[in-house]
Amino acid sequence: MSAPGRALAGAGYAAARSAAAWITRDDRALVRMHGRDPLLLPNVAVAEIVDYQEPVAVEGMPDWLLGEVAWRGQQLPLVCYEALCGEAMPDRRQEARLVIINTVKDRGGVAFYALLTAGIPRLSRIEPDTLVPMGEPGSAVPALAQVQLSGQGATIPDLERIEATIGEHWQ
Repeated sequence: MSAPGRALAGAGYAAARSAAAWITRDDRALVRMHGRDPLLLPNVAVAEIVDYQEPVAVEGMPDWLLGEVAWRGQQLPLVCYEALCGEAMPDRRQEARLVIINTVKDRGGVAFYALLTAGIPRLSRIEPDTLVPMGEPGSAVPALAQVQLSGQGATIPDLERIEATIGEHWQ
């Protein structure tokens, strides 16, 4: 389990506050999602932001795994975070982009995956006094914490859990 994951494993505000302190060590990308709070990612997790491309369907995949997309000579799984969280599948509109994510761990040779977003992420320097832990998300959601960032809700995703889930379905 990652350092923030361990910090949030315990119940209560103190654990979430501890994770928030760890999270503020560097710049973060705020990734806009369709109809939900943005995701707060470490900037080192974002390899590239590319225009939306229609994925090639892969038979037998869960709804949240939209198919595969081409990126730099590789075929990457395309993940819809909202659907992975059990929410409705968003409409894919013109402003949709793909955020190419560097994996945290080597899982069967998949070094990257694509995440469907609602526009271009923005880089934000996170200061400890602008990030307020709001608690732990439900166990069905692949996230470490729900936070308020300068008054706006945000989700800190559990990248290791997302990758493990992708690895269960992607060959």
